[in-house]
Amino acid sequence: PASFRRGNIEVLIAQQRLNVAIVEQLHTTRVAFYTALYDESLRTLGEAQRERLAQNVTTQSDRYRAGQSDRGAITSAQLLERELEPRIHEVQRGYDGAILALATAMGNANETIRPEGQLQFARVNYDVASETSRALSERADLQLARLMVRAAEEDQRIIEAQYYPALDAVV
Repeated sequence: PASFRRGNIEVLIAQQRLNVAIVEQLHTTRVAFYTALYDESLRTLGEAQRERLAQNVTTQSDRYRAGQSDRGAITSAQLLERELEPRIHEVQRGYDGAILALATAMGNANETIRPEGQLQFARVNYDVASETSRALSERADLQLARLMVRAAEEDQRIIEAQYYPALDAVV
């Protein structure tokens, strides 16, 4: 019946939507992972730079006390050190956001996650000819197209046979 064919169409559309949602989720997870790695490396670099600038402030203070530099050198060194602090905090917020997105995508937002290394892709060997035919037969969008063609053919057959279900309603 037509309702059965339409139900199959709905199932195929739902399968296609599921495939799209899975691909989007994988992309979100990949972006969150690499964002977390990038922000962590930026934070580490910023911390190292802050330590060097703090040493520079100490050196300028010692030079000022020894009479080898003026007060402006200390002030400029302190200013450079303080300008770095908001940038480090911004990178830390980006890292925390990426970790939250990664934990949410993995389904364990309460667990501590620490991304390290790189994403590894598994090497798999497939027989291209058999996998291509299997993929074409199982693709939800192609199944949907085939089902729509069958439904249209069935509707055409019903129209040509001039068969319409009769409904007798008595009120």
